[in-house]
Amino acid sequence: MTTPSRAELREWAANLRPDVPLDVGDPEDAARYVQLAEAARGEVDDMQATIELAYTATTQLLTGPSGSGKTTELYRLRRDLQEIGYAATVVPITDYVSESSPLDITEFLIALAVGAHDALGGKPDLPSFVARLGGLLRRLNVDLDIAGVTAKVSAEGIELGAGGATVGLNLGDEIKASRPFVEQLRHKLSYHLKPLYDEVSTFLADLVPANELAGAVLIVDGLEKLRGTSDDDVDVQRSVEALFVNHASKLRFASHHMVYTVPTYLQFISPGALPFDSRQFVPVPHLRAHGGGRDATSDRNMEELREVVRRRIPVDRIFGDADLLDEILLASGGHLRDIFRILLQLMNLTLRLGLDLPVIREHVFEGISLVARGFATVTREQADFLRKVDMAGGAIEPDEDTVQLMARLLQSHMLLAHRNGEEWYEVHPLARRALDLP
Repeated sequence: MTTPSRAELREWAANLRPDVPLDVGDPEDAARYVQLAEAARGEVDDMQATIELAYTATTQLLTGPSGSGKTTELYRLRRDLQEIGYAATVVPITDYVSESSPLDITEFLIALAVGAHDALGGKPDLPSFVARLGGLLRRLNVDLDIAGVTAKVSAEGIELGAGGATVGLNLGDEIKASRPFVEQLRHKLSYHLKPLYDEVSTFLADLVPANELAGAVLIVDGLEKLRGTSDDDVDVQRSVEALFVNHASKLRFASHHMVYTVPTYLQFISPGALPFDSRQFVPVPHLRAHGGGRDATSDRNMEELREVVRRRIPVDRIFGDADLLDEILLASGGHLRDIFRILLQLMNLTLRLGLDLPVIREHVFEGISLVARGFATVTREQADFLRKVDMAGGAIEPDEDTVQLMARLLQSHMLLAHRNGEEWYEVHPLARRALDLP
């Protein structure tokens, strides 16, 4: 038995950060990447094939719960496309829009252009989109009135007069954080949507490298993170639905194949209302067969997830009994983020209590119990719905009144979506514990 040092535990914990996706284009991250058959690999491969076979630019949607491996697979998509000659770029769109407020097509188009320029680094001879937007607003004779102060549009961008001084506005920051600024943009540009779209479309085309041969791809990541508070979550949902249903044509660009990650509730909208080239949903690897027990696929998924952990921490040193790691995997329901959260709690306990390695069953179960606390707080409405899913054996289709509820449960991992031959749902094992389900 040995006692791990603080430095060792810090290193292992850094390898288990659930909010940091792997960039498989980086050799160090690539060494930790494991191909998971049931977690976005097939869906993203399908998207790549759609891009490669198309004669014109495509637009595709990818959805799935947070922490399910979408961003890691999209980084792989970027790498694989770049290797065959595409100019592929990832735009983290939540750096430019608020995650907790309704989203309108006007600020989204502006955020997309600003984010694409930042991600691509721009060109020395290409003016920033702030300058381009300033030119558009001047041509439309539009000024912005923010909190009673007029923001003047100049050749250099957008400036706000305050206290006798002139202050330049950071367009990206204002769109993300300033609701008055966003409301002004919506109001002033609502009647000029086509000129705004044309300006963004031209700007994106100008960003395409001159020597690009195969095609250009923009991967817009993060829209699935949009969610409101308990007071306005329905408003946020409706705004995102409007973005992809009512303004679908404004999300296509002739210069780029577009890939958007979107909230889970969009999967319940009929395909005819979402006129895109494909719509892919990322499942969670199932660790028990539909109806209970194990099957060959669940066994394969278990081995793949064991390998995920092996590539991040010294499993043999930490777990003397291999079954203890399996207990963690089963408690997670196959969800990557929850696996890492339980392991992080185990690292925390090891440091806090000065535990020797390998850990014992008591401490593994304590780590699981600490994470389980987050699943114990559910509303009566959520509990009733989860019990309904369990009684239906995982086969359920939400009606219009419960789409938002089901989407929220998928996003919080209370409910897990699986696919092996068919789509089915499972109440998360830790939520089952909280609800006293058998």
